[in-house]
Amino acid sequence: DLGDKGVILHCFAGCTAAEVCATVGLKTADLFTKNGHEPPVEYIEEPPIAYSYYDANGTLLYQSVRAPGKAFTQRQPTDSGGWKFNVKGCKLVPYNLPDVAEAIAEAKPVFIVEGEKDADSLMRLGIVATTNVGGAENWKDELAEYFVGANVVVLRDNDQPGLRHQIMAANSLVGKAQQLRILDLPDLPKKADVSDWLLLGGTKEELFRLAKEAPGYELREVPPAKEPEPETNAFDSLIFSLPQWLARPRNDDWIIDGLFRRGELVVLYGSPKVGKTFVAIDLLLSIALGEPWCGERYENETPRFVMLTIGEGENGLDARLAVATRMRDMESGAIDNLLRIVPAVPQLYADSSPLAVDKLIAAVKRTGLLPDVLVIDTYARALIGANENDAGDSGVILAALKRIQAEMRCTVIAVHHAGKDGTIRGSTALAAGADVIIKCSKDGKQRKMEVEFAKDIPEQSPVTFELMPAPDSDSVYIQWGNETTGTSLDDRIIEFLKTNKEARWTAKDIGEGIDAEPRTVIGRLWKLKERREVDGDLRNPDKPKSNVNPMEWWEYIPSMER
Repeated sequence: DLGDKGVILHCFAGCTAAEVCATVGLKTADLFTKNGHEPPVEYIEEPPIAYSYYDANGTLLYQSVRAPGKAFTQRQPTDSGGWKFNVKGCKLVPYNLPDVAEAIAEAKPVFIVEGEKDADSLMRLGIVATTNVGGAENWKDELAEYFVGANVVVLRDNDQPGLRHQIMAANSLVGKAQQLRILDLPDLPKKADVSDWLLLGGTKEELFRLAKEAPGYELREVPPAKEPEPETNAFDSLIFSLPQWLARPRNDDWIIDGLFRRGELVVLYGSPKVGKTFVAIDLLLSIALGEPWCGERYENETPRFVMLTIGEGENGLDARLAVATRMRDMESGAIDNLLRIVPAVPQLYADSSPLAVDKLIAAVKRTGLLPDVLVIDTYARALIGANENDAGDSGVILAALKRIQAEMRCTVIAVHHAGKDGTIRGSTALAAGADVIIKCSKDGKQRKMEVEFAKDIPEQSPVTFELMPAPDSDSVYIQWGNETTGTSLDDRIIEFLKTNKEARWTAKDIGEGIDAEPRTVIGRLWKLKERREVDGDLRNPDKPKSNVNPMEWWEYIPSMER
């Protein structure tokens, strides 16, 4: 009564349905259809697969049985028609022995692999392949008698047990096989085997070519069961000659062009109530949307994924973000997939905290989305248990920040407070460890943002900003001024229209006239129109907006003056 329930999978190589689904990025539940409601999922247990071992005359000697979950057992037939679950007393033989014997008699190559599944994968292509019962560690020297005078190629799975199996088998055949070669398949992923190689595009012809080119084999020591750890330390990769140093890859992944790159530590600080959180929100929105920042001062064209962790001011964040996004004239949903908010900051000092750095890193990795930028607001809230004035504690904190940067490959922006002297509060270690330091300050009514320090970047003059009351809101938004005159973008637009009142102008014209990005100008024009500081309409109001019928703008003139 449920109709078509979905797809039934059966892999003739022995993989379970779950393994096949995982290979193509599905879950087993995805195999089942939905007919107006969720049908009960029927899990179909994979049947056991029996791999039969025959003697040269075709008589069954024993079987290796693969149960679901890759558990193997061996069994031998009894005289009564049943099974005895061991191979005691059985003469060990290679898998597919009748085919192996025929190939040797006809001087055809025989491939030794690790496991019956791989042998069957090759046999289906017309390639004679064999293995031993019991897996990688169970090749026995007595099997070598079946390969006297043979042309043998020994393959391996790409892991340490596979390497051991390959060398043990090859060693036993030295002096018995007429021609003996070992072959490591190229571009084989870790733990993959010849069946995987075929799925990745390998062919019979390519396998024979590689086998023919493989060098002859000489006796060698069997490698240890556990792959030896290389004797290295951190400095092995940190010693450069001068040409190597000059030729090393540079970090040119600018998050904000001309200000900071991916993987750097940015400290944004200022005294309380100066507006540093508003600056931080404006910055992260520019990063996420791929828009210029700081009144067009810094170019930015690539949208990025940003994560904001908040330790204080959580209650006011909704209004601040709502206003900031509205004043940018953003399309609905433009930032939905580019911003993640975490109502807690990672604890940079307390490793035992439920909010420790390693727990944040693990949680973020589980989402599968690593941020390009992580904002910590505020840095002080992330220092529980630490003395921010202590250089030793600060060293531990900086190491935790470095872990975030390295594990997530992201820029970290730490929003921090200024001390009584107006500099970064706490130990000087934070300033010494930062790649970029941005200060927000206020002199009377004049607020300004200045880049106090940025590695390898020329000195930059401060930029003024104002916190403007937002229409229909109790919150405010940032309006950037000019770095030399303090003139805001709105004032520059109004001044342009007053100076050029003899004509009507498009946003592109105005942008070119005041050296501003047109997409930013258009957003400001609509806000100025709401406040009746400029006026505008379609070039032909009777027709819809188009490239040939754009919006045009002019100085606002009160009706009594018209």
